[in-house]
Parts: sequence; structure tokens; C-alpha cells
Amino acid sequence: MQKASGARSLVHLCSTRWSTIKQTCKTLLTSDKHMHAIVSSRNFMKGTVAQVKECIKVKKIITNLKFFDLLKKTIEILAPIDILIVKYQSEKIFISKMMPNFHALPLEFLKLLTANIINEDELAYLIKTCVSRLMFMYGNTHAQAQIIFKQYTRFVIAATKAKEEESMRYIMVFKGHKTVLQYWLVDDKYWPRVAKCGHQALQHGGVQCRLIAKLVENGLHSFEGEELPDPE
Repeated sequence: MQKASGARSLVHLCSTRWSTIKQTCKTLLTSDKHMHAIVSSRNFMKGTVAQVKECIKVKKIITNLKFFDLLKKTIEILAPIDILIVKYQSEKIFISKMMPNFHALPLEFLKLLTANIINEDELAYLIKTCVSRLMFMYGNTHAQAQIIFKQYTRFVIAATKAKEEESMRYIMVFKGHKTVLQYWLVDDKYWPRVAKCGHQALQHGGVQCRLIAKLVENGLHSFEGEELPDPE
């Protein structure tokens, strides 16, 4: 087919595996006439018994009336996934910055349903698969990582200043007049994302809860790359 179509390559290697698959599907889609001509040729069914069997399979796939429609559907499904993977392929991207976009991915699939590109069963499968893969890759990491970004840095500066000045807010937490949960409920209008992480930590308990408690008790000094001891 490559020789018949005059194409240099059917598979164009891209920056990510998903991009490569999408580009390959596009190449196949624009080569429909060449593929039909090739599988319809008398010389196509030649070779060993095993090779002939494979040729029959290939011909059956290409001559299927739904084949090119499925290619179009595949390209549409891969498009929003590919955009995010290319955008966030660097390991230096903060999870807190990346997560909102991946959480919005089901909305992109919903657009495909509205456009009658996929059906409801396919939508449910795509959403379930994406959630499963996302949790497999990151698990609960994003819950803690939400506080390691720019807003957290500003939060550390303000909290450290509050400790040095022995502000009323700091004294109330330090002396136990205000619980950690009350701290986040009152102050989340100043630090919405950090507060959200605090709420999640208190709900899940364990390491996350101890982490937030220690941050508040110690004036929230920077802890990136360091392990914090359990609070006394």
C-alpha cells in the first residue's frame, strides 16, 4: 500500500504513542482507495497458507463497510486524550495544575455523544477507563500534591509571617482553641485550593491528616522533598 499510494511512511512517529496511533489512523483514512485496490488485486492472496489466512483477515477488515467510520470515530476519541498527553508529558508539570484538565475529560467525551459520534455505552466505557487509568497512575497523590504549588508557596509565606507576629489566627490554632478543620473552614476563602486539600486530608485521615496538622502546628514551613515527623 505504501508503494501504491506513494507515501513515504504509513506510520509517522510522534512525540507520544497516542499521537502516533492517531496519525496512523488519519493516514489509513486518507488511503481508502489504495487499500481497496490492493486487497481486491489478484496478487494479494499469495504466499504460504498462513500468509493467505492473514491476507483474508486484512481484506475482511478493510472491506467492512464500518471500517472507515470506525477510523473516524477512533480519531475523534483520541483527539482530546492526545491534547492532554502532549500538553502534560513533561514530568515537571505540577499535578495540581494538570488534574482539573483531566477531570474535565469526560465533558469532552460527552461532546462526542452529543455529536452522535459515540453512543451511551461507549461514553460510559471511556469515562470508566479514563478514571481507572488516572487512579492507577496517580492514586491519592494529587490530594497531597495540591498544596505543593504557587498558592501553597504564598500560603507558607503568609503563615510563617503569622507565626512570627503571633497573630490571633496562629495563637488560636497553636493553643488548640481552633481545630485544624475549623481553620480550613474559616480560611478557605483566602486559600481555596489549599483548604480543599485540608478538607480531603481530614476526611481520609492517616498520613494526609498528620501532614496538614503538622503544617499548621509548625507555621507551615516548606516541606517539599522532606518527610515530616508525626505531630506530638
